[in-house]
Amino acid sequence: MIVTRGRGWLARLAGGLAGFPPAGEMPLRLTVTGDEVWTRQFGTHRFTTRLSARDGLLCERSGIVTMAMALRPKGLALHRLPRRCWLFGWRLPLVAGLRVTAVGSGRDWHHHFDVALWHWLTGPIIGYRGSLTPEPAGGHVPAHPAAGYPPPAPS
Repeated sequence: MIVTRGRGWLARLAGGLAGFPPAGEMPLRLTVTGDEVWTRQFGTHRFTTRLSARDGLLCERSGIVTMAMALRPKGLALHRLPRRCWLFGWRLPLVAGLRVTAVGSGRDWHHHFDVALWHWLTGPIIGYRGSLTPEPAGGHVPAHPAAGYPPPAPS
C-alpha cells in the first residue's frame, strides 16, 4: 500500500482532522462488519468509515463528512462518482465539497484500488493505491457483497 498526503498546511490540517494515515508504504488490512463499518488498518494507523445507501447512492461517512457517490462499472473496474456532500449533517453544494477519485477492480478475489481525495482550497489531501487479497481460512478480509466477496470457503 502506498499512501500520499497533501503538502500544503491546509491539506495537512484537513488530513489530520479527518484521521487519515501518514504518507508512506505500509501494509493494509481491511475489516468489514455486518453493519457496514469499514476499518482500514494502514500499518499501525486505523481509519474507520461507515457505508450506507441513500437515494440510490453509496454514502460513506468519516467523522463529520459524508460523501454520496454513484457507482459506475467500467470493465472490471468500479468507479465512485461524487454526487452529494454533507458537513456536520448539512448538505453542501457539490462545488464546495470534497472531490473523490476512487477506482477499484478485481479478479480471482484480488482487489486493486486507487483512491484520491482533494478539495479546491487544499489541493490533494490524501491518495492511496494498492491491492487486497482475502486471507486464507481463518483470516478475515471481506469486501462488499456486491463485489462478490467473501470468496467461497475452501473445500
